[in-house]
Amino acid sequence: MVVTRITIVALVVGLLLVTGLMALAEVDEVKAKQVFEARCASCHNGASAPDFQGTVDKVRSWATKYASLDEAVKSEYKAFGGAESYDQLMQQMKQFAAGITDEEYQLLYDYFKQVFEASTQTQTGVQEQQQETTTTTTTTTMPTTTPTATVKPPEPPKEAYTTPPPTVTITAWKTVTPYNEEELGYTLETGLYLAVIVLVAGAALAVLARYRPDVIPSRD
Repeated sequence: MVVTRITIVALVVGLLLVTGLMALAEVDEVKAKQVFEARCASCHNGASAPDFQGTVDKVRSWATKYASLDEAVKSEYKAFGGAESYDQLMQQMKQFAAGITDEEYQLLYDYFKQVFEASTQTQTGVQEQQQETTTTTTTTTMPTTTPTATVKPPEPPKEAYTTPPPTVTITAWKTVTPYNEEELGYTLETGLYLAVIVLVAGAALAVLARYRPDVIPSRD
């Protein structure tokens, strides 16, 4: 029980640390939208190409169909410059974004990657929850009763008794309480530990008797 509690505490602390680090590493959506509309809206205006929200929705939809951004880009943009990966696609997009700085480019690069990864985690969580939702079958155990049979002996001649014959009740069977497996396992484990201790003590006495006979008291 102690080991289990320590393990649970360690997992919770680790999860909190990871969540905190992820929160620090998240890219600000407001800044990403500002850069996108300033540098990319000449093409991504909702007509020629999806605007900022449309692009975000498209990246999120990829998370439901592809395992990675590279796989999504390779499948969705076969005709667009032959991009084979997310990095190649973003490099091509950078050429059309006039005046974009390396810092602004990196911000958009990280933001859309973050959107895909967050959507993938959400999709995975939903699938796992669906798999874990199973129909629980409740097994009702009927209580065991001990039926009894009342046997009345044959009635002897009336002159043999001055009082009515007794009624004899015979129990057909009794309920047998099954043994507790946990208690049995604990008892066996305790017995095993005691046996090991006795063996180690006997071995120690044997060694002392052989090499240090003066330590063991004499029977005389």
